[in-house]
Amino acid sequence: MIGVLVVTHYDLGKNLIKTAKSITGKNLEAFEHISINPVEDVNSIRDKIESAIKSLENTRGIIILTDMYGGTPSSISCSFLKKNEIEILSGVNLPILMKTISIREDKDKSIEEIVKTIENFGRQSISMVSSILAGKTRQIK
Repeated sequence: MIGVLVVTHYDLGKNLIKTAKSITGKNLEAFEHISINPVEDVNSIRDKIESAIKSLENTRGIIILTDMYGGTPSSISCSFLKKNEIEILSGVNLPILMKTISIREDKDKSIEEIVKTIENFGRQSISMVSSILAGKTRQIK
């Protein structure tokens, strides 16, 4: 199983995970979250992320989901990027988190393939509802 670390501003990640648990009814193993206050000391944030990564070491890789590329959570998480072991995906939202939950146990795909699948899914999960209702946009699957 691939471990998941959600690193976001304030309690966004915590609440996304809480919502995903409610929807799926699953107790999400190997899931961690870090809530960051942007005025926190950078070293303190780095220590929190490092500690969460260590708690996920018994997985076959770690996906770090951050809220916004260029923000503090993403910028500090980038220092932990490690090919074939730790991958980072920015722009986490509920559809991305749900997709991550559904495919992170796929043993036939590398962590990179899983993250690319999640990234593509995330791009397709944004829709203008009036276009869907008018039949102008296809719905994601």
